[in-house]
Amino acid sequence: MMTKKPILAVIVFGLVAVAIFAGYWWLFGEATPPEPDGLRPAGFLEGGLTDTAQANDQFLRLIAAMQRINLTDEFLTSPLFLRGLQDHSVVLQRQPKGRPNPFLPIGVEAAAVASTSGSSASTTNRR
Repeated sequence: MMTKKPILAVIVFGLVAVAIFAGYWWLFGEATPPEPDGLRPAGFLEGGLTDTAQANDQFLRLIAAMQRINLTDEFLTSPLFLRGLQDHSVVLQRQPKGRPNPFLPIGVEAAAVASTSGSSASTTNRR
């Protein structure tokens, strides 16, 4: 049978733990999180345009200004442009296509491997 001291210690420990949990919840549990500093609602605030609306207006003005730009391709046919062009192309020569066996290690000749495999084939036939 257990003595009264350990039972009393467990009960006191439980009550202290419940009190600490309740105090923490009462102090910190119900508080709403603060709003982040950088966020503001979009739209009209205090009689003026917000930063978002001003940025949109500026963007639309830039798009309208870009629509007035007229690009022509007359410079592609001008003699001054054509005189500056140079042909730097290189004629490619025909070269052999790869090795007979691309899976062989580099430096090993295909003929040496063929003679080795032929001798091993003959040794297997002797059995």
